[in-house]
Amino acid sequence: MQRVISKRQPRVALIGHIITVPGKIFPTQSERWGYNFNRVLQQDGSMIGHLEWLKMRMQLPSDDCFSVWEMFLNGPLVVKSHLEKSGIEVLLINHIDECNIKKRFEQIKDFAPEMICLGTTFILSPAQLNQAARLLRHEFPDIFIVAGGQHIFTTLLHMNEKQKRSYLKATSLNAFINDAQGQESLLQLIKQFPDKIESVPNLLYKNDSGEILETSRVPENNDIDAPVDLRGIPEGSVIHLHSGRGCSFKCAFCSYPVIWGKRELMDIENVIIMLKQAQSIGVKSVIFSDDTFNVPQNRFASLLDRMIQLEIKIPWYSFLRCQFIDEVIVEKMRLSGCCGVFLGIESGADQILENIGKGASVEHYRRGIKWLKNAGITTVGSFVIGFPGETQETLALTEEFIENAGLDYYFMQLFYYLHHTPIARDAEKYSLKGNGLLWSHSTMDWKEASAQMNQIYLRSATMPVHQDYNLWEIAFLESRGFDKAQINEYRGEIRKMTQAQMVADNRDRIS
Repeated sequence: MQRVISKRQPRVALIGHIITVPGKIFPTQSERWGYNFNRVLQQDGSMIGHLEWLKMRMQLPSDDCFSVWEMFLNGPLVVKSHLEKSGIEVLLINHIDECNIKKRFEQIKDFAPEMICLGTTFILSPAQLNQAARLLRHEFPDIFIVAGGQHIFTTLLHMNEKQKRSYLKATSLNAFINDAQGQESLLQLIKQFPDKIESVPNLLYKNDSGEILETSRVPENNDIDAPVDLRGIPEGSVIHLHSGRGCSFKCAFCSYPVIWGKRELMDIENVIIMLKQAQSIGVKSVIFSDDTFNVPQNRFASLLDRMIQLEIKIPWYSFLRCQFIDEVIVEKMRLSGCCGVFLGIESGADQILENIGKGASVEHYRRGIKWLKNAGITTVGSFVIGFPGETQETLALTEEFIENAGLDYYFMQLFYYLHHTPIARDAEKYSLKGNGLLWSHSTMDWKEASAQMNQIYLRSATMPVHQDYNLWEIAFLESRGFDKAQINEYRGEIRKMTQAQMVADNRDRIS
């Protein structure tokens, strides 16, 4: 590939996410069970996403981007701010999907960047990365394309040198940035491009002869107190923000602490700076993406006090840990504009919570949900089905909790076994084997757990939400003007269709 050194200000097109799975798919009979919680079956045998179904019911034009991915993700906003501080001209493309792909590619071509950077936080497999890379390479055959983010970092984390090189070689990309953060490495790559990229740390790249080279690993620790610059975000947008990074906990199934390390907190006044800017440009709502937003409790209370004092009343949503709230805190949440929270409950059985290492009891959740409900704050409860130690008895306790604790919405997901998570250290204790969704342990296997999950869904009177988008979907719909009754009507229709396809799938398997 011939490279031309430009004398102008460097330009970079930054793509937050490319959705590679089409809106309409035609799975085989055996594949359908894997889509039941995030797609609904149509008469022609296709399956479409829940919001695609709602969009169709509302008779919106096909090119209307009716998607949770309209919300601006925190990662790309952080990278954009970091680059622009150093004089780099950035075109932020928040996401690309079937509805906007032509328009977005035209924007990038008009911008004429020297480099395209692809975020991979929501890329879930090498196949998805390769598909996204092929789309970009087809449209931009001569532009240097680099990918970074969570998928790249976590995938390379468990590869040897030969495997890393093979992975990059198999893609049509020019480089990977191999760091959990990566924005400084990207900045250095832009500055040194094209002649001195071998001096850039955390880089895996193809040289002009096609050889794969790797530079030194220098883990980044970028300034957590650098507020994100929100200039250029359209009025009425929903944005994701972090008030810190890392996690104070080490839940046994979770890879987040492995990736991000210890919890680091932004100064409260810098969080306020971001919120005031969001308010000034007319942001519709904010989703705080911190894994433990309300920890430590005194900092959380102080932040809420400042938001109330300054009358920053942007509707906001967040993850929440119930063992660190009380009635006073919940009232402050309400007064500061909190509309909904995601509760990683995981199980209704104290024994499973202990196995996971949640640091919370079922009573913490019951009490917290009651306070939140009284304050009018929407609750979405998340449950993991099949974690090591799971039995019919513990699942019965989880089902009872879902039905009686007072949650507004819930969703379930099958235990996913990652070998770089803490539970792997106890694999022998639980006779845990397998990988990903295909696992077994001494008290259950994935087939039994998935069957039990289906039965809980079929019996439940509590309203389910999308397995992947959950609280995001609620925030998105509320930003589009839906009230709770309208959301429940939509989710109720989805539940009926999902239950019908589950029954049909079970009947077909028996026959």
